[in-house]
Amino acid sequence: MAGTRILAGAATTLGLAPDSAWPSRVSIFIDHFLVVPGTLFWAELSVGKLRRFMNWLAALGVGAGLFSMAWYSVTGRPYRFIVLNSLIAIFMWELSTASAEQISKKPKHSVPQCRLKQYSDSRRTRCLHFG
Repeated sequence: MAGTRILAGAATTLGLAPDSAWPSRVSIFIDHFLVVPGTLFWAELSVGKLRRFMNWLAALGVGAGLFSMAWYSVTGRPYRFIVLNSLIAIFMWELSTASAEQISKKPKHSVPQCRLKQYSDSRRTRCLHFG
C-alpha cells in the first residue's frame, strides 16, 4: 500500500498524469485504509481476547475508512474524518506495546520433560520408562 502511494506521488511529480485526479485519490484511499493491515498484523501476533479486540479494531478501521471515503465523495473534503483512523492507530499501538510482554511470555502449561533415557526416531523424541 505504501509503495502504491509513492508511485502515485511520483506520477504527479513527474507529470505522468498531468490533469488526472487519480493519483491524489489513490493516496487519499491509502491514507484512510492503512490502519487496517497494521491492525490485522497485530491480530495475527496476538492471542485470546487481545486477538478478538484487534480484529474489532480492524473492523472499526474499515468502517471509519468507508465513512471517510463516503464523506469525501459527497463533500470533496478528504481528510475531515482522518482523525478516526489516527485514534484507532494510536489505540492499537498502545495495546500492542502494553501487551508485548504478554505475547513474549511462555505458556503456563508446558510439556513435562522426561528425565529418563531418551531416543529419537524420524518423527519425534520418545521417553523410555524402565520400571
